[in-house]
This record gives sequence, C-alpha cells and structure tokens, in this order.
Amino acid sequence: QTGASTLVATDQNAVYALLRTRPDEQVLVIINLSGETIAGYQLEAGSSPLSGGRYPLEPLMGTLAANLRVNSDGGFSLSVDSPLAPFETLVLKLD
Repeated sequence: QTGASTLVATDQNAVYALLRTRPDEQVLVIINLSGETIAGYQLEAGSSPLSGGRYPLEPLMGTLAANLRVNSDGGFSLSVDSPLAPFETLVLKLD
C-alpha cells in the first residue's frame, strides 16, 4: 500500500478517527467504538499530509455533510454536531 495514515485527535474517548492519504485520494474514517450514541464531538490534527484549503466531505459510508478547512501545515479542526450511532463508521472522501 502507498500513502500515509494520520491519527486524528478527538475529544471523545469512544471516537476513533484516522486520515488516510494517497496522492490520488484522501479519506477520513470516524468510528464510534461504544454502544452509546455520541451527540457531538470534535476532531483535530495539528498537521497532516493535506495541502491547505477547503475540502468538501463526500460520504462513502454513513452520512455527514461538512467541509474540512485545512491550514498551511495540514492541520484542521472539525466540530461535528450530528449524532454518531453506536458502533457507527463514517468513511468520508475529501474532494
């Protein structure tokens, strides 16, 4: 496999997030590891392989309508208000 994986910090212990980047594709994976619905959560990365800019998130699995704003260091912060169901996985392509 080619590309890089970057763990993304979350403010919820039960939420796991990973950014997977390749030259031709970037995907953000978000997983609720608990049996409880999570009403809202924050994702944050101080840096990543992403270039600065705005990335619409296209759901490949699950539903989330958002845009990811990335700074010049590849860092980003994303507040998500929509609930994450128990054991739900979101796979979001960055366009």
